[in-house]
Amino acid sequence: MESPIGRVIPTPLQPWARLAVKTPQAWAAGRRYRAAKRVRSAQYAASGLSFDPDPAVFEALDRDGYAVIKGAVDPAALAEVREQLQAALDRGVLDPVLRNPAASGPIGDKFLTDAELAKGEAYIAAHANEADIRHSLLNCPAAVPFAFYEPVIDIAAAFFGCVPAVTGAYLTKNFVNDLPDLRFNHFHADEQSPWFMKSFYYLNDVDEDGGPFTYVVGSHRAKPFNYRRQYYWSLEEIETVYGRDRIHFVTASAGDIILANVTGFHRGTKVRKRPRHFFMVNWGVHRQFYQEEVSPRLTAAQMEGFTPKQRAAADFVDIVPD
Repeated sequence: MESPIGRVIPTPLQPWARLAVKTPQAWAAGRRYRAAKRVRSAQYAASGLSFDPDPAVFEALDRDGYAVIKGAVDPAALAEVREQLQAALDRGVLDPVLRNPAASGPIGDKFLTDAELAKGEAYIAAHANEADIRHSLLNCPAAVPFAFYEPVIDIAAAFFGCVPAVTGAYLTKNFVNDLPDLRFNHFHADEQSPWFMKSFYYLNDVDEDGGPFTYVVGSHRAKPFNYRRQYYWSLEEIETVYGRDRIHFVTASAGDIILANVTGFHRGTKVRKRPRHFFMVNWGVHRQFYQEEVSPRLTAAQMEGFTPKQRAAADFVDIVPD
């Protein structure tokens, strides 16, 4: 039976489509990725772990750069994650909140101050486009089963060609305001690794006004020669390079799962009419290495009941005291 995924029939690539020139940083990331993949392949060679990825889902991910698995999980369970996200936000359990430069505030402060955060969500929403929960899996434990959801592990194993691992987990609320696009609201192609997958769970239904994840179909395999001249790209620049028909606003319902190869161009389109609550999981073969990023954290109790496959996917998790 065919899997209920979002299907895309892309137009032919433009004549400019070819491999982009690699920078020294890209070469270094490639060496790191290949070395880590060899290590994980050897580590689990005799493990007996088996993976059963949905072929239709993997085909779409491989071909288009993203896929949507419709009705994959219980929306009621995701509602609990959303409630815990909101409760953590109400308590102020947040990572540093990036100030939108268009908002008023103390000159020179890149992030909202503790005094500003203490003013509550309404103030934060007027000065920032989003807020992330600190140590999301510890503070919102209902998200743990979705971070280590076995059908996604199976797809990630096919994607990387070895046993995959969760390298990051983020619970975020995007705010409705009149502030301009900032950072990840612009198109970009992630550079942490030459092959990098993310899974997304919308915790509320998301239409085009609700800040959908937006992907440029086929951009995981073809980029302009000089695309690394800048990190962030405008919608107009992407349309000029790829054409409008390749830009897909990935609308979905709570309970759907979005999978994406984020080495292709993508963005989180800014919310317009209603906040967006979402959970994002990073997948890789080595730990994240940007200074501001930290590995996911779990307690030993949270890992009780993990299957061998889930424990393998938790290799880069930091275990903290209960």
